[in-house]
Amino acid sequence: MKERPILFTGEMVRAILDGRKTQTRRVIKQQPEKVEKCFGNLRNIPFEKTSIDEYTNIKCPYGNPGDRLWVRETWQTSTKGWIYKADHPELKPLAKWKSPRFMPRRASRINLEITNIRVERVQDINIYDIEKEGINIINKLPHPLALSGTNPEKVKKFMNAIAQMEFKKLWDSINLKREFGWDSNPWIWVIEFKRLSS
Repeated sequence: MKERPILFTGEMVRAILDGRKTQTRRVIKQQPEKVEKCFGNLRNIPFEKTSIDEYTNIKCPYGNPGDRLWVRETWQTSTKGWIYKADHPELKPLAKWKSPRFMPRRASRINLEITNIRVERVQDINIYDIEKEGINIINKLPHPLALSGTNPEKVKKFMNAIAQMEFKKLWDSINLKREFGWDSNPWIWVIEFKRLSS
């Protein structure tokens, strides 16, 4: 079992603490060129192109099922110990909030265990996985009675499209500036996890 750090925004930290977030999606840094030759039967073993016919295994940088992740989040020190921006989003501390990148291991309060890893395109996400990403979309969907009499398959596609629009906002807020926006539909790691008790 290995342990690695992983960064989350304040909104996603709150979703983890609330028990709403059990998945995260991260861009595969080296996007495969020929998809049909890049993935194994379960599409969870990506390969890096080394020559026309040779591919070598790319390992997920976040680990394997059973490995652990410790969460890095925006933080600050105080006379009482560590404080976290996710708990106090409106607080303006005396000193500037510190970047999650510089959070030491001892300051982390959230530990996760990886339960599954797979590979897919970001636009493959469905309404169920969007909920597991910590996005509460129930109040953004139309009331079922408003869609009564409609073909169930059309309703399912419609609901999925609304959920994807919500996830697209979150995804682009993090990844668009890195040129991996929703519209480019990059290959991603889907990391499923459970929170460990402290």
